[in-house]
Amino acid sequence: MSKLSIEALIKALIKALIKALIKALIKPQIKLQIKLQIKLLINLSM
Repeated sequence: MSKLSIEALIKALIKALIKALIKALIKPQIKLQIKLQIKLLINLSM
């Protein structure tokens, strides 16, 4: 994969996370799942 496609993928993931976080503010039971997904994303990016 080229650097550009990786950057585009990261931007898409960030957009998806922002949408998920907005939903999490509306639905508290989703918050835990979002936190786990963020931890997973951080672990994958390191």
